[in-house]
Amino acid sequence: MGKALMIHVPYLFMKAWKVVQPFIDANTRDKFVFVDDKSLEETLRREMEDGQLPEMYGGKMPIVPLE
Repeated sequence: MGKALMIHVPYLFMKAWKVVQPFIDANTRDKFVFVDDKSLEETLRREMEDGQLPEMYGGKMPIVPLE
């Protein structure tokens, strides 16, 4: 896994992450990127190609509803 972009993370998860984080290997810990809602679109555009980014975040990938 290259990176895991964590968006819209619940408050309770953030509290649990702060407790567990010191016990996780530094290389693994650095792969988790928590994205603030204020910089969401900017961060996603920097980390992902337009073809992989959904249209609702400014990319070119159409959203297909599940049936």
